[in-house]
Amino acid sequence: MQEINIDLVANILGIVPFKESNGEYYAKCPFCGDNRGKFSYTVIKKNKYHCWKCGNSGNQFKLYSELKNLDLNLEDSREFKKCVNLIHQELNGKTQPFKYETSFIGNSVKQSNRACDEKLNIAYKALLSQLQLNKYHKDNLFKRGLSEQHIAEIGFKTIQGNGNLLTKQLLLQKIDLNGVPGFFKENNSWKLKYSKGYLCPVYRDHMIIGFQIRVDEPKNGCKYLWLSSAGKENGCTSGGRFTYLKGKKNVTLITEGILKATICYELLDKQFSVIGVPGVDVLNDFKENGIGLIKNDFVFECYDMDKKPYSGYNEKTLKKVQSAQHKLHNILEKSNIKYTSLVWDFSNGIWKGNYKGLDDYLSEKNNIQTVIDYINNYTKNVSNNK
Repeated sequence: MQEINIDLVANILGIVPFKESNGEYYAKCPFCGDNRGKFSYTVIKKNKYHCWKCGNSGNQFKLYSELKNLDLNLEDSREFKKCVNLIHQELNGKTQPFKYETSFIGNSVKQSNRACDEKLNIAYKALLSQLQLNKYHKDNLFKRGLSEQHIAEIGFKTIQGNGNLLTKQLLLQKIDLNGVPGFFKENNSWKLKYSKGYLCPVYRDHMIIGFQIRVDEPKNGCKYLWLSSAGKENGCTSGGRFTYLKGKKNVTLITEGILKATICYELLDKQFSVIGVPGVDVLNDFKENGIGLIKNDFVFECYDMDKKPYSGYNEKTLKKVQSAQHKLHNILEKSNIKYTSLVWDFSNGIWKGNYKGLDDYLSEKNNIQTVIDYINNYTKNVSNNK
């Protein structure tokens, strides 16, 4: 296999440099959105990238893994090989390294800046109004413990068929698609780029600001893909944003994954706010935009139970998960937010291995009230001990 350099990976991910200096490329940061040249990457200096605004940094494989929301432990040789194989598959034989030329800026694919949340909400709700949820996808959600009412309230919809027809319907409604992830221009006509599956809305302040797709045919174990048009003419990246669902009490649960967070929110009867970060250590959007939402709340970190030792666990994998867990804890501590780590299916310091995610645990209806009572009693005791 040909060596994978960071310029190739950036090209795959739709990262378009606007400047080159001594082998270092400067581009809009795909994590925080800064477009003042704070984000750069270079092949010369060991294939590294760094953003001086949000602090995200790493090599070409971390860049790919984070922006694709793969949540891989790149220190594990098997998972590292998986990342390498995924990159090669995307290259599709086009492995010529990208080289900066004077004419590059003029000839590059023009990317749009992501629209404001209000505009995204209008476009995405209009898109959902054109879609239905098929029986296969509805049954999948039923198996996860959701009811017909839950499904309707959140707005899960099947996406398949003729994307061009969907786009035309939106344009007839005079919906502005510029800057809306998923939409792009081809031959001066708006198109929709997606994978078949069902849409999982990403919420912020009751607005839909993005979608993850639970795909019908996972690729190399990747079950969730963002609705994104990065790398396409007038397209843009989704940005890997967290979802926030507001509850009735000053308590917030933070878990990993959009669908997982949504299920927890609904099964716990909307009593508690729930944040779903895109991946265990994909926290830049949360750090910048999430702290203000929960500054007066008590927080329960609810990452999956592979954060604890379990039968046959891999030491390096466990350390990777715990490192991401501590990264979240550090953000909360620096923001003076009180928190604890919630565990379930757990005994004598060991995860039993029955329910990995909190959503899995809550899918057993008998566990729902147990979790609600525990959270209420815990926060009551914290309040009484002030």
